[in-house]
Amino acid sequence: MIREDFHAHVYFDLEAIDTARQVNQQAIEQLACARISTLREREVGPHTKPMFEVVFATENREHVVQWLEQNRQGLSVLVHPVTDDDYLAHTDGAVWLGQPLALKLETLR
Repeated sequence: MIREDFHAHVYFDLEAIDTARQVNQQAIEQLACARISTLREREVGPHTKPMFEVVFATENREHVVQWLEQNRQGLSVLVHPVTDDDYLAHTDGAVWLGQPLALKLETLR
């Protein structure tokens, strides 16, 4: 079982769904140390675009983030720790790969 220490959200527009599917499939095949979700083709929670999620443990953070940076194909990625304070995790604790996106932070309060 993979510990949920970090989440990475890989965002896409529906026009780029083929790219997102490709990145998702590559992540499934190449990131055995992470759990990869299916594509969510609509906004969910604080996320303002469709996305898929990558869940991983602290000891795999460097490897997973490096993989995402090299393989995201222009997609924006939010990486954040899993904590008791979702608001801080998605703001002060967050790192963006690519273009930062707006989040519906009010849903995290």
